[in-house]
Amino acid sequence: MNYSIIKEMFAGNRGNCDKIKQSERYAEIANKISGIIIKITASQNESERKALLTELNCLQGELEAEVASENYTEGFKTGLLVALEANSEIKH
Repeated sequence: MNYSIIKEMFAGNRGNCDKIKQSERYAEIANKISGIIIKITASQNESERKALLTELNCLQGELEAEVASENYTEGFKTGLLVALEANSEIKH
């Protein structure tokens, strides 16, 4: 086996949160959050700000769920690669 997930992790190329590529859905939600923050800071109306803050709270929850899903998927893939590499080393 030429590829080593263990060496990739040691070098910091895998397994770090900053190395996990986020989905397009993540970018969409983050852009919506930015837009709402701009609206909140520009708004003079208290009831509008409250509604925007509620929407912002919901979007932040969606964003956290998306990050959790991506991180779980990456962790699962990495775990499988580590198991495969460890198993191939045992056989040799």
